[in-house]
Formats: sequence, structure tokens, C-alpha cells
Amino acid sequence: MMYRTQHNARLFVSLIVHATPYNVLLHRHTKPISNHYNQRLAGFAHTITEELGVGHVKPHKCKKQMMVVLRNRLYRNITNMDAIAAAVRKKFPEVQLVLQDMAGIPFKEQLELVRKTDILVFVHGGAGPLVIFLPQGAAVVELFPYGFADPLYRNMAVMTNHVYFVWQNKDINKAQALARMKRDSNTEVDIPSLLAVLQSAVHAVAATTYDSYLSYEGTILNTTLCPWCGTYSPSSCKRV
Repeated sequence: MMYRTQHNARLFVSLIVHATPYNVLLHRHTKPISNHYNQRLAGFAHTITEELGVGHVKPHKCKKQMMVVLRNRLYRNITNMDAIAAAVRKKFPEVQLVLQDMAGIPFKEQLELVRKTDILVFVHGGAGPLVIFLPQGAAVVELFPYGFADPLYRNMAVMTNHVYFVWQNKDINKAQALARMKRDSNTEVDIPSLLAVLQSAVHAVAATTYDSYLSYEGTILNTTLCPWCGTYSPSSCKRV
């Protein structure tokens, strides 16, 4: 079956998430899914990206890209996003931080952004299905509000061979608008604990074969020169 329109691509992503038996497997499994399902979901993602012309392998570059998907809703928002962005830029100068609101962006453009992303950070919600379209070697960081968690997108990440990390608000005093369900509360993120999770994600991305030259906080993880720019420092990479 060919997926020739953006509408059809979004429709089939929805079907994969909600249809039986995938819905049962994705929601209920607390252990990694078998390789059989891994291959089917990865194959689905590959077909979509090829049909929309965004399936090419992303160019290698020294400076890794971390994309945070923003929410512009009345609920399940991050209330201190500006402070988080400033802390991330200071903590990880080798990483290019992109803050992106996906609302209103055509599906193909969303995939183009995702295909260039090394670390995808998002609050549990509609951005989750994008994890299956990440390039190989990318990492996923999912944020949960107070008192709620769901394995859906963790399983999608596992099924498509992406490293997965989770951050959860454990302080009820940092949860707002609890009049709705707990899953919809706005959250003031504890920055030190989030940075610790992001640090693990940065290390995971740097540990992949093609990222072995990436430096982290001034420490060269591999003494080999960057094969694309010929320098030791990603901050001076000619491909950034």
C-alpha cells in the first residue's frame, strides 16, 4: 500500500497507535517488544519517510541537535520553558537546541525536522508517534506530569531501536491545574533532575558509532579527529 498524501500518513500513524493488536502491545507491555513487531513498525516508518521524500540519511555533523517539542495548549504545558532552555544551552554547549511547536506544521515538514534530530524531547502527548521516524542512533526523552505515566511511546521507541529516557514530575507542588485529570496538569520542571536525564541522552547519542568523535563538557570521547571537519572541537566544526 502506498502512502502518497500527508493526510494518509497521519491516518496510518493514528491507526498504528490505536488499532488492535498494536494498541494492546504498545500500551500494556512493560518489557521490550519482540523483533517481529520491531521490524514491522520500523518498516512502516521507513515506507512513510520514503514516500514523502524525507527518508535519506541525515548528514553527519559534529554539533548534535536536540529538539524540544513545545505545547501551545491550555493543559500539559511546561511553565518554565525559558529557564530550561537557558540551562540546557549552558550545560550542553556542543548541542544545538531547537524549540519547536508542531501545531499547524504540515506532516512532511514535521518529518523533515525529526529526521535532523538526534535527541527528541517532548511532553507525553500527540508528538509521541514522531519517535518512530527518528534517524538511527537518536535518543528519546519523554516528560510526564505528576501522578501519570504511560508506556505507549516508550514501547514505540524500543520497537524502532531508539534509546529511551523518561523524566517525571514527582513534586505535587510543581503541578498546576489539577482540576482535570492528572495527566493534563501543567508542570514546573525541576531543572537539575531534567539536566541529569538529558546528560544521559547526550552520552547515549555520543556513544553511537558515527558520533564517537563528539566531545562532552570539554572531554574528547574519542581522540580521533572529526572525519568531517578535521578538528577536535565540535564548537568549531565547519559543518555546523
